[in-house]
Amino acid sequence: MTTFGSFAHRIDDCDGLDLRHARLLHLGWEMSLDNALESAQGAPDWPSAGQCALGQWLQADGLRKYQNFPDILRIQELHTDFHNVADSCHRAAQHGDGAIFTVQRSQLRRHSREILYLITLLELEYRRSLIPEASKFSPMEILKQLFAAGRESGRQDPLHARLQLNLSNARLLHLLWVQEEMEMALHMHAAPGSAQSQNTCELGDWIARVGLPDYGDLEPMQKLQTVHHAFHEQAASSLDALRNRRFQNSREAYGRMLELSREVIYLLTHVEWLLGLEQLAGEEITNP
Repeated sequence: MTTFGSFAHRIDDCDGLDLRHARLLHLGWEMSLDNALESAQGAPDWPSAGQCALGQWLQADGLRKYQNFPDILRIQELHTDFHNVADSCHRAAQHGDGAIFTVQRSQLRRHSREILYLITLLELEYRRSLIPEASKFSPMEILKQLFAAGRESGRQDPLHARLQLNLSNARLLHLLWVQEEMEMALHMHAAPGSAQSQNTCELGDWIARVGLPDYGDLEPMQKLQTVHHAFHEQAASSLDALRNRRFQNSREAYGRMLELSREVIYLLTHVEWLLGLEQLAGEEITNP
């Protein structure tokens, strides 16, 4: 039987824990909380923030390797808060306090999405740091070197090589769109035609050409199409309001866009997680 623990162990075998594996471990751990929180018998059946795999990595290799990137400290703080909220959920479930449980469970989900978003942001910034300075002003060169920079050892990590995934690149391209395309449109005072539509941005193209044809049977991939559409709707609303000097409306739409951006990254990571479980299950059947 494929379990979170067995998949987590397999991930750990892949060149040690890196940012991509940190994302998958965190998501798997969050998903494993659902059943534990529903039963809520006895003491919490999970490690503390400093004892789980992600927490141990943050305190050791993560802080050491990424000490020059401020996001690593934000991830560590939010990860501690995530565990505290999980404990609060457990206490509320034990006491039968449904109202508090619902509020805390929603907070737990928001924390989880923010953690995945920050890990993705850290990965993007780290890859940027590997690009030669002379190339940083050429958008096309940035895209080419950005993803080459993720293969420091000259090969893909074993998990992604086996699955032949480009989900990580789709995730990073989305965040790059938010940082580059949307910010440029805002700084250009939202000229007509600023920012690409959902059909022409890199992630939208990937969803249409790869995501849905290859992974369309997975529920998070189906949700991704809807969420990505809503993301671009809010981006367009923000720019339209800015053009018409409705600044408060623009800020509100931009805030909703950022929330949807976090959901996009969460769903892409969820697809990646499910495909990893499928791969591991196939290997267990072949090699029981």
